[in-house]
Amino acid sequence: MLYSRFAISVYFIVLLIFIFLNTLYNTGIVYGENRVSRITIDMEYIPEEDTGIVSMDVKYSGLLRNTLVSIPLLPNANVEIVSVEDGNGNELLYSVEKNTVNVYANNTDEVAIRYTVSGLIEEIGVGAYVLSLNLTPYEDVSSFRVNLLLLDKYNVSVPLGEAKVEYTDNTTKITMNEPQNYIIIIRIPAETPPATTGGGGVAGKTTTIPPVTPWGTTLLWIIAAIAVAVAAYLIYRYKSAETVVVTIPPGRLLEDETVKEIILTVGNAGPQGIKQSQLVRLTGKPKSTISRRVRKLAEEGYLEIIRSGKYNIIKLTSKGYESYKELRKELRKK
Repeated sequence: MLYSRFAISVYFIVLLIFIFLNTLYNTGIVYGENRVSRITIDMEYIPEEDTGIVSMDVKYSGLLRNTLVSIPLLPNANVEIVSVEDGNGNELLYSVEKNTVNVYANNTDEVAIRYTVSGLIEEIGVGAYVLSLNLTPYEDVSSFRVNLLLLDKYNVSVPLGEAKVEYTDNTTKITMNEPQNYIIIIRIPAETPPATTGGGGVAGKTTTIPPVTPWGTTLLWIIAAIAVAVAAYLIYRYKSAETVVVTIPPGRLLEDETVKEIILTVGNAGPQGIKQSQLVRLTGKPKSTISRRVRKLAEEGYLEIIRSGKYNIIKLTSKGYESYKELRKELRKK
């Protein structure tokens, strides 16, 4: 009798262990052969507004088949999901619990998550900020990288964590390859006033300007006339090019490359939209070019323009979001 009870107890213990391990395997905590092999996080952030957009690509070592995987997002931040897709751009079913996304995946080895993020910045002074990133949830991943792009040029120091800082004319890129805690100090650089010179020459010296002869005056007038003519010609070419673009037939609006770039940039910003001034900065196009196309896209029902104080907030409509998804699929095929 005692042996029988002992055997039943052992049976139930083994059964419970099996159920527990199976649950872990299917929820992605234990991946088995389909272990996470690579995570790449591309994040654009605006320190002054304490908001950003994250593109997270999770690669597995094998195909996920009817599997529910749990993927941690950036902790200690406010997040809002924009999209969850597989490697082919197909939407996946998901649920969000705190800062973890539970994704149901089948016949794919890649999960791409886009979400908005805020609450990572603490202002420590006028034009000075601290950005805290806790990347330890990804410490078991063999290949890991975070590319943080600040949408302006800042003075950056990283007192905690190893990171590479690169500068361009209007962006600051910070690359992190280790899943650890990072503290990033961000300062808005002060504008340096031009050095005062004595008479327009080398600082501290006086430059003597020779008198202008009549022939010299004539030459200056000729150079000025040529400069005005060249400027007028360039303005004419610029406006002619703009007129051609604006008169694109509505049926072919989405064939315009600048229109595609606008839809992708607005879609990447998430459901909260993007300021029109920021859209100009991110696309690198002239303000008038963006203004005309935004107005045209709004007339055709792709964009919504919302006035917020002194800013225009640009958002995708449902029609615009469908075009955004199609453009994303085209990019993945290239």
